[in-house]
Amino acid sequence: MTRQLWLRFSSGALPPGRYQGAVVLTGDAETSGSTRCPVSLEVLPLRLPDRGSLHVGGWEYARPGSYQVTEENLDAYLAVLKKYGVNTTWAGDPFGYGKYDKRGNLIEPPSRAVAEQWLGKWPAARLYCAVLFNILPLDTPQRAARYEAWARDWSSYLQGRGAAADRVALLIRDEPTTAAELQIILETGRAIKQGEPRFKIWNDIHFPDPTRAPAILNDVMQQACDIQCFN
Repeated sequence: MTRQLWLRFSSGALPPGRYQGAVVLTGDAETSGSTRCPVSLEVLPLRLPDRGSLHVGGWEYARPGSYQVTEENLDAYLAVLKKYGVNTTWAGDPFGYGKYDKRGNLIEPPSRAVAEQWLGKWPAARLYCAVLFNILPLDTPQRAARYEAWARDWSSYLQGRGAAADRVALLIRDEPTTAAELQIILETGRAIKQGEPRFKIWNDIHFPDPTRAPAILNDVMQQACDIQCFN
C-alpha cells in the first residue's frame, strides 16, 4: 500500500541559506529495514509581509462537526489557518432570522449565539462570509421588508462587536444553476441592500459558460452582487 506524506517547513526563524538533512523512515517489523530520503531546504533572503493585501480564505468552516474539525483540534486548526495568512472566514448560517409582525417589522431579535462564537474565533478577520441556508420563499408576505429589517438589525449588532458592515459578505444561494435560484438571489439581495447597502453579496454561479446562462443572470450580477465567483 502507498500513502502520501506531507512535510511542512517553518523557516521564519532561520537565517537565509541552504540546509541539508534527511527523513528516515523505519518500519515496525525488524525485517522491514529503513529508507533514508535526503531533504534540502533553501531559505531565501526575503520576508513576506505580516499582513497581505489580498483576502485569503476558502470555506474553511472552522467549527466542530464540520469536515474533520473537532472540539479537540479546533484551536490548533485555527492557529494554522491564521499563521499562513487566512484572513477571510466562512460560517454556515450564523445570522439567525428572528420574528416579525405582519408589516415586516422585527419584533424579536434572533439568537446571537452562533455569531458570537464565530466572531470570537476570528476577531481580526478582514471579511466575514456567511452562507444563508434558510431563505424565505418568494411568496412570503412582506418578504422584502423582513429582509430589510433583518439586515439593519444584524448590521447594528455587528457594529457593536467591532465588525463593520462592509466586512460582511452573504452567500444567498450556493452554486445556482437555474433561473429560479437566480431570482431568489436577485430579490433577496435587493432587499438586503435596502436594509444595509454596505453588506456584500457573494455569488458563485455554477454555469460552465455564463454566456449561456438564463438572462436574469445579468440583473443578478449588476443589481444584487458585489463579489462574483465564477465556475
